[in-house]
Amino acid sequence: MAYLLIKTKNDARRLEHLIQKRLKESGVLKESTSVRGVFSAIRRGVSDMEKEANGVVSSEEMTEGMLPSKLNILGVTYTIKEVEVVSKEELRKGEINFLKCEIRIDRELPKSAKEQVLMHEILHAIFDLIGLPELVQDENKVQSIATALHHVFTTQTIFS
Repeated sequence: MAYLLIKTKNDARRLEHLIQKRLKESGVLKESTSVRGVFSAIRRGVSDMEKEANGVVSSEEMTEGMLPSKLNILGVTYTIKEVEVVSKEELRKGEINFLKCEIRIDRELPKSAKEQVLMHEILHAIFDLIGLPELVQDENKVQSIATALHHVFTTQTIFS
């Protein structure tokens, strides 16, 4: 496993380019698709988590499990709810409702699992908003990317 030290915006751009190249090579992104919107939305989500950790976000803006209660994803505000039962039809850790602009996450999960589930649902929203319906439905790809991004953003400070 390789680790990258990101100190400057140029380092971040190189990382973005590398990830975009790998996603396109693997078929996750089409050749004409940019991941800039993906990174922008993820940065906003990570920024909200960092603000909470530093006491910047008020307690009214956080869910019980310390996730943001609202999240702006590419200009669309999603409500984040921690619930006892995510779905009565099947066992799930989280789900997104595109029509209600709502993300529901199992409140019994540990904090890091809630964050990873939130990243997963954010990716569903992003892929929907940038017009990639085949990725919206591909749980394996969404989960793989969510796991990787959660690790990258929670193990180091990338953007300040």
